[in-house]
Amino acid sequence: MGKILIVDDEAPIRALMRATLTMAGHQVVEASGGEEALEKIKKTEFDLVVLDIMMPVTDGYEVLERVKAMPSRANLPMIVVTARPYESEGIMREMTGGAIDHISKPFDPADLEVAVSKALSASESQLELKRGMMTRGANLYGAVDKMRQLGGEVEASGRRGRSLLRRDD
Repeated sequence: MGKILIVDDEAPIRALMRATLTMAGHQVVEASGGEEALEKIKKTEFDLVVLDIMMPVTDGYEVLERVKAMPSRANLPMIVVTARPYESEGIMREMTGGAIDHISKPFDPADLEVAVSKALSASESQLELKRGMMTRGANLYGAVDKMRQLGGEVEASGRRGRSLLRRDD
């Protein structure tokens, strides 16, 4: 069983996470925002952080980036739990920020329990492999997204060119 920090600005969500993880035998500490989470992470050793992305002031992306920059906490496993829709920039920030898993809200408590169990039972080398895969995935996702953008620009340019040709006819 692990010592877990849950970070979410919504008290009912924290209560659901706390109940789920406490019943599974984990020790749970809560933070209602990014700055509070960062302070607790600096002062306490956690086995895992379950992190919301959309929070006021200091969002989850900034927490990921700042924890990754802490030499003594850079390898702290973090699971993102968010209502934010899947979009390329967010996914890339999660992956490059060191998140090892993503759960979409609303979530099934059993899914949270399974993700936490997998994260806590993974060896450091397995977690490092997962982080590497997430980073490579982010890079690949970014390249595909860039290709889509470039394809859209080329297509738009082609439409403009065709419309100019029609005007001259």
